[in-house]
Amino acid sequence: MGWASGSSLAEEVWCLVRGFIPADKREKVAREVVDAFRDMDCDTMYEAETLMDDADLVEDDDLDDDDEEEYDDFDDDDFLDDDDDL
Repeated sequence: MGWASGSSLAEEVWCLVRGFIPADKREKVAREVVDAFRDMDCDTMYEAETLMDDADLVEDDDLDDDDEEEYDDFDDDDFLDDDDDL
């Protein structure tokens, strides 16, 4: 079970401290922060946009608009019922 507010906390703290981190060290430190939050089961890090950009990371579940529209086309009738044959 993850904690969705973790990404908000990570982003808020990162924005407060990032100006104190030298630019040439920022990516490494950002990655360490992301890893620490992931280790604590924060599974929405893609929402911490500034932190993720500085860490030069992209999340798989960070869908672009085209992907989201594709998923919106599905409804309950698109899935098999328990008694349907495969």
